[in-house]
Amino acid sequence: MTALAAERLTRRFGHGRRAHTAVDAVDVEFPAGSRTGIVGESGSGKSTLGLMLVGLDRPNGGRVLVDGDDLAPRMRTQAGRRAFRREVQLIAQDTSSSFDPLRTLRDALRTPARQLVGLSIDEADARIAETLGMLGIDPAFADRYPHEVSGGQRQRFAIARALVVRPGFVVCDEVVSALDVSVQGQVLNSLKRYCAQTGAGLAFISHGLPATAFISDRLVVMYRGVVVEQGPTERVIAEPEHPYTRHLLNAHRGPGFEEHRAEVLAGSEPLVPASEPSAGIAREVTR
Repeated sequence: MTALAAERLTRRFGHGRRAHTAVDAVDVEFPAGSRTGIVGESGSGKSTLGLMLVGLDRPNGGRVLVDGDDLAPRMRTQAGRRAFRREVQLIAQDTSSSFDPLRTLRDALRTPARQLVGLSIDEADARIAETLGMLGIDPAFADRYPHEVSGGQRQRFAIARALVVRPGFVVCDEVVSALDVSVQGQVLNSLKRYCAQTGAGLAFISHGLPATAFISDRLVVMYRGVVVEQGPTERVIAEPEHPYTRHLLNAHRGPGFEEHRAEVLAGSEPLVPASEPSAGIAREVTR
């Protein structure tokens, strides 16, 4: 299975006084088979980190390691990119821009199954049916166009498109935020089951702490582009060491929220960079 690591990873946008550092010298390891949650408010840099992990955004400093090797040289050739897409897949939140409106959902799932894995049409369709079944979707829905299914169904098709190639590592960016609570549980359980059955690793990026804690065995907490705390999920939840982690926990627990928010954020301005790339960059990539 595949292991990833961010080594002093840095990403800046803009120049001069208007420059903004979205990710600042981040060191995080994603061991093979681990499920790591990355949490933080909007503007914390977690989505930018995710885009760099999958090679869709280039760091200004540091590097991404795949099984101990630098990712950058692999992304310079078509063969290297295809091999990496087979190993590591991104599931993004913005499904409206990630599907071609003129192609059926089956076509969208067939493309990676055929181009990245080399399956025949019949083999691809069998793999698609198996994957959709795992996510609780009737395979007949695959013959519809993206606008003919609900947003929640389209999100599950985006998940299926990533899992159909059976990757060794999956990066999920806010994949359940648009789903109903009952569907969220189904999708989260499906992702956990996939990881358990295949040994795949997972990076689960979200501002929602309950879902992240449910699916992750490790937590990484980001604030203003910096990792402020990381460790086993149970330890971070039970004994948070950083004030910002306590703020996130109390935001869900209720009492004490304002006190902890004041402790961390007093006098600070919201950090939501206008120049941060949209998750829509994560269109279907098979080059």
